[in-house]
Amino acid sequence: MFRTYIIIAILAQSFAAFAMQQPSVVCNKPTLLLNLQDAQKQLKKTKTTINHFANPTTLERARNQLAPVLAYFSNKTIHNWFGNHYYAAPLFQKRLLCEVLYECVDTLDMAIKMVKSSALIERETKHAQVVSMIQDFFDLFKNITTTIMPANAIQYHVDWSQRRYLEQVEYFLKKKQRTIITDYELKKSSGFSVQAAIMGSVTAFERHFPDTLEDLFMLIHQNSLTVIAAIFNSLLGTQPLDAIVPLPSLAKELIAKLQSPQFAPLAFKMGLNHDLAPQRLGVRNTPTTTEILFNMPLRNHSSTMQVIVNKATQECYFAVQFVGQARGRWQQAQLCAAFSPYLSGLEHKERIVCDRQAGIVSIVWNIKNSANIQSIEDYITILALLSYERDLKWRHLEQLNTQKVTIKSAIEAVKNEYGDHSILHLLQPSSRFF
Repeated sequence: MFRTYIIIAILAQSFAAFAMQQPSVVCNKPTLLLNLQDAQKQLKKTKTTINHFANPTTLERARNQLAPVLAYFSNKTIHNWFGNHYYAAPLFQKRLLCEVLYECVDTLDMAIKMVKSSALIERETKHAQVVSMIQDFFDLFKNITTTIMPANAIQYHVDWSQRRYLEQVEYFLKKKQRTIITDYELKKSSGFSVQAAIMGSVTAFERHFPDTLEDLFMLIHQNSLTVIAAIFNSLLGTQPLDAIVPLPSLAKELIAKLQSPQFAPLAFKMGLNHDLAPQRLGVRNTPTTTEILFNMPLRNHSSTMQVIVNKATQECYFAVQFVGQARGRWQQAQLCAAFSPYLSGLEHKERIVCDRQAGIVSIVWNIKNSANIQSIEDYITILALLSYERDLKWRHLEQLNTQKVTIKSAIEAVKNEYGDHSILHLLQPSSRFF
Protein backbone atom coordinates (compact mmCIF):
# COMPACT_ATOMS: atom_id res chain seq x y z
CA MET A 1 0.00 0.00 0.00
CA PHE A 2 2.79 2.44 0.94
CA ARG A 3 4.54 1.68 -2.39
CA THR A 4 1.29 2.43 -4.26
CA TYR A 5 1.05 5.88 -2.61
CA ILE A 6 4.65 6.61 -3.59
CA ILE A 7 4.00 5.66 -7.22
CA ILE A 8 0.86 7.83 -7.33
CA ALA A 9 2.76 10.77 -5.83
CA ILE A 10 5.58 10.41 -8.38
CA LEU A 11 3.09 10.24 -11.27
CA ALA A 12 1.26 13.31 -9.97
CA GLN A 13 4.50 15.28 -9.73
CA SER A 14 5.54 14.20 -13.21
CA PHE A 15 2.20 15.20 -14.69
CA ALA A 16 2.29 18.58 -12.96
CA ALA A 17 5.78 19.28 -14.32
CA PHE A 18 4.70 18.19 -17.80
CA ALA A 19 1.61 20.41 -17.65
CA MET A 20 3.64 23.49 -16.75
CA GLN A 21 6.02 22.82 -19.65
CA GLN A 22 3.27 22.03 -22.18
CA PRO A 23 0.69 24.87 -22.32
CA SER A 24 -0.58 23.44 -25.62
CA VAL A 25 -1.75 20.35 -23.74
CA VAL A 26 -3.02 21.71 -20.42
CA CYS A 27 -4.40 25.21 -19.99
CA ASN A 28 -6.46 25.52 -16.83
CA LYS A 29 -7.15 28.78 -15.03
CA PRO A 30 -4.27 28.64 -12.51
CA THR A 31 -1.75 27.80 -15.24
CA LEU A 32 -3.06 30.60 -17.45
CA LEU A 33 -2.76 33.09 -14.60
CA LEU A 34 0.78 31.98 -13.75
CA ASN A 35 1.82 32.25 -17.39
CA LEU A 36 0.39 35.77 -17.64
CA GLN A 37 2.29 36.79 -14.51
CA ASP A 38 5.50 35.21 -15.86
CA ALA A 39 5.04 37.06 -19.16
CA GLN A 40 4.58 40.34 -17.29
CA LYS A 41 7.78 39.78 -15.31
CA GLN A 42 9.74 38.94 -18.47
CA LEU A 43 8.49 42.06 -20.25
CA LYS A 44 9.47 44.30 -17.35
CA LYS A 45 12.89 42.64 -17.27
CA THR A 46 13.30 43.21 -21.02
CA LYS A 47 12.44 46.90 -20.60
CA THR A 48 15.20 47.36 -18.04
CA THR A 49 17.74 46.24 -20.67
CA ILE A 50 16.00 47.73 -23.73
CA ASN A 51 19.30 49.29 -24.85
CA HIS A 52 20.50 45.74 -25.68
CA PHE A 53 18.41 46.00 -28.88
CA ALA A 54 20.67 48.83 -30.08
CA ASN A 55 23.88 46.80 -29.79
CA PRO A 56 24.75 44.20 -32.45
CA THR A 57 26.49 42.00 -29.86
CA THR A 58 23.40 41.78 -27.62
CA LEU A 59 20.56 42.20 -30.12
CA GLU A 60 19.98 38.52 -30.82
CA ARG A 61 20.00 37.64 -27.13
CA ALA A 62 17.53 40.42 -26.41
CA ARG A 63 15.18 39.12 -29.11
CA ASN A 64 15.47 35.59 -27.74
CA GLN A 65 14.42 36.84 -24.30
CA LEU A 66 11.29 38.37 -25.81
CA ALA A 67 10.44 35.36 -28.00
CA PRO A 68 8.74 33.19 -25.30
CA VAL A 69 6.25 35.96 -24.53
CA LEU A 70 5.33 36.33 -28.21
CA ALA A 71 5.09 32.54 -28.51
CA TYR A 72 2.75 32.47 -25.51
CA PHE A 73 0.20 34.67 -27.29
CA SER A 74 0.43 32.54 -30.45
CA ASN A 75 -0.34 29.29 -28.58
CA LYS A 76 -3.50 27.67 -30.03
CA THR A 77 -4.68 26.25 -26.73
CA ILE A 78 -4.34 29.68 -25.09
CA HIS A 79 -6.47 31.05 -27.91
CA ASN A 80 -9.06 28.29 -27.46
CA TRP A 81 -9.22 28.99 -23.74
CA PHE A 82 -9.85 32.70 -24.30
CA GLY A 83 -12.39 31.97 -27.00
CA ASN A 84 -14.34 29.58 -24.80
CA HIS A 85 -13.96 31.16 -21.35
CA TYR A 86 -13.20 34.86 -21.82
CA TYR A 87 -16.58 36.23 -20.76
CA ALA A 88 -16.77 33.88 -17.76
CA ALA A 89 -13.22 34.57 -16.58
CA PRO A 90 -12.75 36.53 -13.34
CA LEU A 91 -12.51 40.28 -13.82
CA PHE A 92 -8.98 40.55 -12.32
CA GLN A 93 -7.74 37.92 -14.79
CA LYS A 94 -9.11 39.80 -17.80
CA ARG A 95 -7.63 43.06 -16.52
CA LEU A 96 -4.26 41.34 -16.07
CA LEU A 97 -4.49 40.10 -19.66
CA CYS A 98 -4.97 43.67 -20.92
CA GLU A 99 -2.11 44.97 -18.77
CA VAL A 100 0.24 42.29 -20.13
CA LEU A 101 -0.85 42.96 -23.71
CA TYR A 102 -0.22 46.70 -23.28
CA GLU A 103 3.20 45.89 -21.80
CA CYS A 104 3.99 43.57 -24.71
CA VAL A 105 3.01 46.15 -27.36
CA ASP A 106 4.96 48.89 -25.58
CA THR A 107 8.06 46.69 -25.28
CA LEU A 108 7.97 45.72 -28.96
CA ASP A 109 7.51 49.36 -29.96
CA MET A 110 10.50 50.43 -27.86
CA ALA A 111 12.66 47.55 -29.11
CA ILE A 112 12.04 48.30 -32.80
CA LYS A 113 12.76 51.99 -32.24
CA MET A 114 16.04 51.10 -30.50
CA VAL A 115 17.13 49.04 -33.53
CA LYS A 116 16.07 51.78 -35.98
CA SER A 117 17.95 54.51 -34.15
CA SER A 118 21.12 52.49 -33.44
CA ALA A 119 24.36 53.88 -34.84
CA LEU A 120 26.17 50.61 -34.04
CA ILE A 121 24.19 48.22 -36.24
CA GLU A 122 25.18 48.04 -39.93
CA ARG A 123 22.56 49.29 -42.36
CA GLU A 124 21.76 45.94 -44.03
CA THR A 125 21.53 44.16 -40.69
CA LYS A 126 19.40 46.95 -39.26
CA HIS A 127 16.95 46.84 -42.14
CA ALA A 128 16.64 43.04 -41.98
CA GLN A 129 16.10 43.13 -38.22
CA VAL A 130 13.47 45.88 -38.44
CA VAL A 131 11.49 43.97 -41.08
CA SER A 132 11.68 40.77 -39.03
CA MET A 133 10.60 42.50 -35.80
CA ILE A 134 7.70 44.28 -37.50
CA GLN A 135 6.59 40.83 -38.72
CA ASP A 136 6.64 39.68 -35.07
CA PHE A 137 4.57 42.76 -34.19
CA PHE A 138 2.04 41.99 -36.92
CA ASP A 139 1.76 38.35 -35.78
CA LEU A 140 0.98 39.51 -32.22
CA PHE A 141 -1.58 42.03 -33.49
CA LYS A 142 -3.25 39.43 -35.73
CA ASN A 143 -3.32 36.80 -32.97
CA ILE A 144 -5.00 39.00 -30.37
CA THR A 145 -7.39 40.43 -32.98
CA THR A 146 -8.65 37.12 -34.32
CA THR A 147 -8.59 34.99 -31.18
CA ILE A 148 -8.85 37.13 -28.04
CA MET A 149 -10.83 40.23 -29.06
CA PRO A 150 -14.60 39.60 -29.14
CA ALA A 151 -15.83 39.50 -32.75
CA ASN A 152 -18.18 42.49 -32.43
CA ALA A 153 -15.82 44.69 -30.40
CA ILE A 154 -14.86 46.93 -33.34
CA GLN A 155 -17.00 48.34 -36.13
CA TYR A 156 -15.68 47.96 -39.69
CA HIS A 157 -16.28 49.78 -42.96
CA VAL A 158 -18.84 47.96 -45.11
CA ASP A 159 -16.17 47.17 -47.74
CA TRP A 160 -13.42 46.30 -45.26
CA SER A 161 -14.17 43.31 -43.06
CA GLN A 162 -11.68 42.29 -40.38
CA ARG A 163 -10.41 39.46 -42.55
CA ARG A 164 -9.92 41.60 -45.65
CA TYR A 165 -8.24 44.35 -43.66
CA LEU A 166 -5.76 41.95 -42.03
CA GLU A 167 -5.01 40.27 -45.35
CA GLN A 168 -4.29 43.64 -46.95
CA VAL A 169 -1.90 44.71 -44.17
CA GLU A 170 -0.15 41.33 -44.36
CA TYR A 171 0.16 41.69 -48.14
CA PHE A 172 1.88 45.06 -47.70
CA LEU A 173 4.26 43.55 -45.13
CA LYS A 174 5.16 40.56 -47.34
CA LYS A 175 5.77 42.97 -50.20
CA LYS A 176 8.24 44.93 -48.05
CA GLN A 177 10.06 41.69 -47.21
CA ARG A 178 10.74 41.20 -50.93
CA THR A 179 11.92 44.80 -51.36
CA ILE A 180 15.34 46.31 -50.72
CA ILE A 181 14.76 48.52 -47.70
CA THR A 182 16.17 52.03 -48.09
CA ASP A 183 16.42 54.78 -45.49
CA TYR A 184 13.26 56.27 -47.05
CA GLU A 185 11.35 53.19 -45.90
CA LEU A 186 12.24 53.93 -42.28
CA LYS A 187 10.46 57.29 -42.36
CA LYS A 188 6.77 58.17 -42.34
CA SER A 189 5.45 59.12 -45.77
CA SER A 190 4.13 62.67 -46.00
CA GLY A 191 0.58 61.75 -47.00
CA PHE A 192 -0.09 58.91 -44.54
CA SER A 193 -2.59 59.32 -41.69
CA VAL A 194 -2.49 56.43 -39.24
CA GLN A 195 -5.63 57.78 -37.53
CA ALA A 196 -7.56 57.40 -40.79
CA ALA A 197 -6.13 53.95 -41.58
CA ILE A 198 -6.60 52.08 -38.28
CA MET A 199 -9.34 49.56 -37.65
CA GLY A 200 -12.34 51.17 -36.01
CA SER A 201 -11.96 54.43 -37.91
CA VAL A 202 -14.60 53.07 -40.36
CA THR A 203 -12.98 54.90 -43.26
CA ALA A 204 -12.46 53.40 -46.72
CA PHE A 205 -9.02 51.83 -46.14
CA GLU A 206 -8.03 52.03 -49.83
CA ARG A 207 -7.93 55.81 -49.47
CA HIS A 208 -5.33 55.61 -46.68
CA PHE A 209 -2.96 52.78 -47.58
CA PRO A 210 0.49 52.84 -45.92
CA ASP A 211 3.42 53.54 -48.22
CA THR A 212 6.66 53.02 -46.27
CA LEU A 213 7.74 50.40 -43.76
CA GLU A 214 7.50 53.09 -41.08
CA ASP A 215 3.85 53.64 -42.06
CA LEU A 216 3.23 49.92 -41.57
CA PHE A 217 5.00 49.96 -38.21
CA MET A 218 2.86 52.87 -37.03
CA LEU A 219 -0.30 51.21 -38.33
CA ILE A 220 0.39 47.88 -36.60
CA HIS A 221 1.30 49.67 -33.35
CA GLN A 222 -1.83 51.84 -33.27
CA ASN A 223 -4.05 48.94 -34.35
CA SER A 224 -2.67 46.83 -31.51
CA LEU A 225 -3.54 49.57 -29.00
CA THR A 226 -7.02 49.89 -30.51
CA VAL A 227 -7.64 46.15 -30.23
CA ILE A 228 -6.48 46.01 -26.60
CA ALA A 229 -8.72 48.99 -25.81
CA ALA A 230 -11.63 47.10 -27.38
CA ILE A 231 -10.79 44.00 -25.31
CA PHE A 232 -10.73 46.15 -22.17
CA ASN A 233 -14.08 47.66 -23.17
CA SER A 234 -15.57 44.16 -23.39
CA LEU A 235 -14.66 43.60 -19.73
CA LEU A 236 -17.56 45.81 -18.75
CA GLY A 237 -20.39 43.58 -19.95
CA THR A 238 -23.52 45.19 -18.54
CA GLN A 239 -21.64 47.04 -15.79
CA PRO A 240 -21.41 50.85 -15.88
CA LEU A 241 -18.08 52.19 -17.08
CA ASP A 242 -17.09 53.72 -13.74
CA ALA A 243 -17.53 50.34 -12.02
CA ILE A 244 -14.16 49.39 -13.52
CA VAL A 245 -12.58 52.71 -14.42
CA PRO A 246 -12.70 55.49 -11.77
CA LEU A 247 -13.68 58.77 -13.45
CA PRO A 248 -14.28 62.36 -12.28
CA SER A 249 -17.80 63.77 -12.58
CA LEU A 250 -17.09 65.92 -15.67
CA ALA A 251 -15.75 62.90 -17.57
CA LYS A 252 -18.86 60.90 -16.63
CA GLU A 253 -21.10 63.75 -17.79
CA LEU A 254 -19.28 64.07 -21.12
CA ILE A 255 -19.37 60.30 -21.74
CA ALA A 256 -23.10 60.23 -20.93
CA LYS A 257 -23.63 63.05 -23.44
CA LEU A 258 -21.74 61.23 -26.20
CA GLN A 259 -23.66 58.00 -25.56
CA SER A 260 -27.09 59.63 -25.33
CA PRO A 261 -29.63 58.58 -28.00
CA GLN A 262 -30.45 62.31 -28.27
CA PHE A 263 -26.88 63.32 -29.06
CA ALA A 264 -26.59 66.29 -31.47
CA PRO A 265 -30.31 67.11 -31.87
CA LEU A 266 -29.47 70.11 -34.05
CA ALA A 267 -27.98 67.94 -36.82
CA PHE A 268 -31.17 67.52 -38.85
CA LYS A 269 -32.23 71.13 -38.32
CA MET A 270 -28.93 72.21 -39.82
CA GLY A 271 -29.41 70.09 -42.93
CA LEU A 272 -27.30 67.06 -42.01
CA ASN A 273 -29.32 63.99 -42.99
CA HIS A 274 -27.10 61.66 -41.05
CA ASP A 275 -27.46 60.20 -37.59
CA LEU A 276 -24.58 61.40 -35.40
CA ALA A 277 -24.07 58.48 -33.06
CA PRO A 278 -20.67 58.21 -31.35
CA GLN A 279 -19.89 54.58 -30.50
CA ARG A 280 -17.65 53.66 -27.58
CA LEU A 281 -14.73 51.74 -28.99
CA GLY A 282 -12.73 50.93 -25.90
CA VAL A 283 -10.78 52.00 -22.84
CA ARG A 284 -7.05 52.70 -22.91
CA ASN A 285 -5.04 52.90 -19.70
CA THR A 286 -1.60 54.50 -19.74
CA PRO A 287 0.66 55.25 -16.76
CA THR A 288 -0.60 58.86 -16.70
CA THR A 289 -4.06 58.86 -18.31
CA THR A 290 -7.30 56.98 -18.72
CA GLU A 291 -8.77 57.36 -22.22
CA ILE A 292 -12.30 56.43 -23.28
CA LEU A 293 -12.25 55.94 -27.06
CA PHE A 294 -15.15 56.69 -29.41
CA ASN A 295 -15.75 56.53 -33.14
CA MET A 296 -18.40 58.25 -35.25
CA PRO A 297 -18.73 56.97 -38.86
CA LEU A 298 -19.38 59.60 -41.51
CA ARG A 299 -19.74 57.70 -44.81
CA ASN A 300 -16.21 57.14 -46.19
CA HIS A 301 -14.59 59.37 -43.59
CA SER A 302 -15.07 59.39 -39.85
CA SER A 303 -14.43 61.08 -36.55
CA THR A 304 -12.48 59.51 -33.70
CA MET A 305 -12.79 60.91 -30.19
CA GLN A 306 -11.17 60.44 -26.81
CA VAL A 307 -12.32 61.52 -23.36
CA ILE A 308 -8.98 61.84 -21.55
CA VAL A 309 -8.53 62.00 -17.77
CA ASN A 310 -5.19 62.91 -16.20
CA LYS A 311 -4.82 60.39 -13.35
CA ALA A 312 -2.73 62.69 -11.16
CA THR A 313 -4.75 65.91 -11.50
CA GLN A 314 -8.16 64.48 -12.54
CA GLU A 315 -8.29 67.13 -15.27
CA CYS A 316 -10.50 66.23 -18.22
CA TYR A 317 -9.87 66.82 -21.93
CA PHE A 318 -11.80 66.02 -25.09
CA ALA A 319 -9.83 65.18 -28.23
CA VAL A 320 -11.44 64.79 -31.64
CA GLN A 321 -9.99 63.94 -35.03
CA PHE A 322 -11.81 64.12 -38.34
CA VAL A 323 -10.11 61.83 -40.84
CA GLY A 324 -10.53 61.08 -44.52
CA GLN A 325 -9.69 62.57 -47.90
CA ALA A 326 -9.51 66.26 -47.16
CA ARG A 327 -10.33 68.41 -50.18
CA GLY A 328 -11.23 71.71 -48.46
CA ARG A 329 -13.31 70.40 -45.60
CA TRP A 330 -10.62 70.14 -42.95
CA GLN A 331 -9.60 73.78 -43.34
CA GLN A 332 -13.24 74.69 -42.73
CA ALA A 333 -13.27 72.44 -39.64
CA GLN A 334 -10.03 73.99 -38.38
CA LEU A 335 -11.49 77.45 -38.82
CA CYS A 336 -14.69 76.57 -36.95
CA ALA A 337 -12.75 75.07 -34.02
CA ALA A 338 -10.45 78.12 -33.91
CA PHE A 339 -13.43 80.23 -32.78
CA SER A 340 -14.22 78.10 -29.72
CA PRO A 341 -12.29 80.13 -27.06
CA TYR A 342 -13.84 83.40 -28.24
CA LEU A 343 -17.41 82.37 -29.06
CA SER A 344 -17.93 79.58 -26.51
CA GLY A 345 -15.31 79.87 -23.76
CA LEU A 346 -14.07 76.43 -24.83
CA GLU A 347 -10.28 76.59 -24.58
CA HIS A 348 -7.80 74.53 -26.59
CA LYS A 349 -5.34 72.37 -24.67
CA GLU A 350 -2.97 72.54 -27.63
CA ARG A 351 -2.82 74.13 -31.05
CA ILE A 352 -5.18 72.73 -33.71
CA VAL A 353 -3.44 70.44 -36.20
CA CYS A 354 -4.65 70.40 -39.81
CA ASP A 355 -2.79 68.15 -42.27
CA ARG A 356 -4.60 68.28 -45.61
CA GLN A 357 -2.15 65.90 -47.28
CA ALA A 358 -2.62 63.23 -44.62
CA GLY A 359 -6.34 63.96 -44.41
CA ILE A 360 -6.78 64.84 -40.74
CA VAL A 361 -7.74 67.72 -38.48
CA SER A 362 -7.10 67.21 -34.75
CA ILE A 363 -8.50 69.31 -31.89
CA VAL A 364 -8.05 68.97 -28.11
CA TRP A 365 -10.26 70.98 -25.74
CA ASN A 366 -10.03 71.54 -21.97
CA ILE A 367 -13.24 70.56 -20.19
CA LYS A 368 -13.75 72.86 -17.20
CA ASN A 369 -17.53 72.81 -16.62
CA SER A 370 -20.90 71.55 -17.86
CA ALA A 371 -21.24 74.50 -20.25
CA ASN A 372 -18.12 73.26 -22.07
CA ILE A 373 -19.80 69.88 -22.54
CA GLN A 374 -22.83 71.47 -24.20
CA SER A 375 -20.49 73.44 -26.45
CA ILE A 376 -18.71 70.18 -27.39
CA GLU A 377 -22.01 68.80 -28.66
CA ASP A 378 -22.62 71.94 -30.78
CA TYR A 379 -19.12 71.93 -32.25
CA ILE A 380 -19.27 68.22 -33.12
CA THR A 381 -22.57 68.84 -34.91
CA ILE A 382 -21.19 71.68 -37.04
CA LEU A 383 -17.85 69.96 -37.68
CA ALA A 384 -19.75 66.89 -38.92
CA LEU A 385 -21.77 69.17 -41.20
CA LEU A 386 -18.59 70.71 -42.62
CA SER A 387 -17.13 67.24 -43.24
CA TYR A 388 -19.81 66.79 -45.90
CA GLU A 389 -18.34 69.66 -47.92
CA ARG A 390 -20.74 72.26 -46.53
CA ASP A 391 -19.47 75.81 -45.97
CA LEU A 392 -19.08 77.47 -42.60
CA LYS A 393 -21.79 80.15 -42.44
CA TRP A 394 -22.55 83.14 -40.29
CA ARG A 395 -25.52 81.36 -38.71
CA HIS A 396 -23.23 78.54 -37.56
CA LEU A 397 -21.05 81.04 -35.71
CA GLU A 398 -24.12 82.62 -34.15
CA GLN A 399 -25.25 79.17 -33.01
CA LEU A 400 -21.88 78.70 -31.27
CA ASN A 401 -21.79 82.18 -29.73
CA THR A 402 -22.59 81.64 -26.04
CA GLN A 403 -20.31 84.47 -24.89
CA LYS A 404 -22.42 87.18 -26.58
CA VAL A 405 -19.42 88.72 -28.32
CA THR A 406 -19.61 90.19 -31.81
CA ILE A 407 -18.67 87.76 -34.57
CA LYS A 408 -16.37 90.38 -36.09
CA SER A 409 -14.42 90.71 -32.83
CA ALA A 410 -14.05 86.92 -32.69
CA ILE A 411 -12.75 86.94 -36.26
CA GLU A 412 -10.16 89.57 -35.34
CA ALA A 413 -9.08 87.44 -32.35
CA VAL A 414 -8.62 84.38 -34.57
CA LYS A 415 -6.63 86.50 -37.04
CA ASN A 416 -4.33 87.65 -34.27
CA GLU A 417 -3.87 84.11 -32.97
CA TYR A 418 -3.12 82.49 -36.32
CA GLY A 419 -1.13 85.29 -37.91
CA ASP A 420 -0.21 84.30 -41.46
CA HIS A 421 -1.75 80.84 -41.15
CA SER A 422 -3.30 79.41 -44.29
CA ILE A 423 -6.86 79.56 -42.93
CA LEU A 424 -6.76 83.37 -42.96
CA HIS A 425 -8.08 83.63 -46.52
CA LEU A 426 -11.38 82.29 -45.20
CA LEU A 427 -11.62 85.28 -42.86
CA GLN A 428 -11.12 88.16 -45.30
CA PRO A 429 -13.78 90.92 -45.54
CA SER A 430 -14.74 89.68 -49.01
CA SER A 431 -15.79 86.30 -47.60
CA ARG A 432 -19.30 85.19 -46.68
CA PHE A 433 -18.86 86.53 -43.13
CA PHE A 434 -19.35 90.16 -44.20
